[in-house]
Amino acid sequence: MSIILVVLSISCKDDRFPKASITLINKSDTDINYYFAFGGKGGILYPDTTLPSELTPPFPEARKGHSGYYDCNCTEEEIFEYIPSDTLSLYIFHPDTLSKYSWDQVRNDYNFLKRYDLSLGDLLRLDFEVTYPPDTSMEGVKMYPPE
Repeated sequence: MSIILVVLSISCKDDRFPKASITLINKSDTDINYYFAFGGKGGILYPDTTLPSELTPPFPEARKGHSGYYDCNCTEEEIFEYIPSDTLSLYIFHPDTLSKYSWDQVRNDYNFLKRYDLSLGDLLRLDFEVTYPPDTSMEGVKMYPPE
């Protein structure tokens, strides 16, 4: 009986520790790759927007018409407790760029489709869903190159 209770307690979701995720909705006509600059090995943190030298593809993919996710295994507010600024950068790449060029060249040429600089306020307003390419819901979000 005690073994069953242990298995059940492990398999049940614990609502005391909600897990946040950020959804990237790919509304473009091509697949995309993405990178959330959340730190970690080789990671960078805003306001430094230089792509990290230690980081190399492959990056997660969001196929055209589908979504990609960043699961941080923390609450929404905790995402920004780990970031020294109120901004999380999201880089979006074309898969052809990542396959044709070395990471050093992509990094040095700053060769990506779009960079979103997302504040906690932005993510709360967007219900933790961002779109590429940006639509009207993304108005007010800092991005490079600007729209």
